[in-house]
Amino acid sequence: MSRLAAASGTYPLTAYPLTPDLQRAGPRVAGSPSPVFCFSVVAEASAGLLPRVLQFFAKRDLLPARCHATVTGRDAQDLEIDLQVGGLDSVTAERIACGLRQVFGVRIVLLSEKA
Repeated sequence: MSRLAAASGTYPLTAYPLTPDLQRAGPRVAGSPSPVFCFSVVAEASAGLLPRVLQFFAKRDLLPARCHATVTGRDAQDLEIDLQVGGLDSVTAERIACGLRQVFGVRIVLLSEKA
């Protein structure tokens, strides 16, 4: 271990092989025969909120087929985000919705399945 690493308390990085799930080429895109889930999020309008919402999908390697965000409300205080995402099951969709409800600034999260 180098002196710098020992002094700062960091350790050398270790490379771990990717599992077969993570070796797929590129993100999953909605449009497959699997169901499409619609997420509707209402939150306070802030610059960092949209990326915090999108990270719930990005960390699962999901690419929304549609994503629309609009600033609304009196004095532009609300941010409405509508997403359509395929390639996940109903349990995962519900977990994502529950996680979104825990994000600071999120007021409402609605989840529906597109027929």
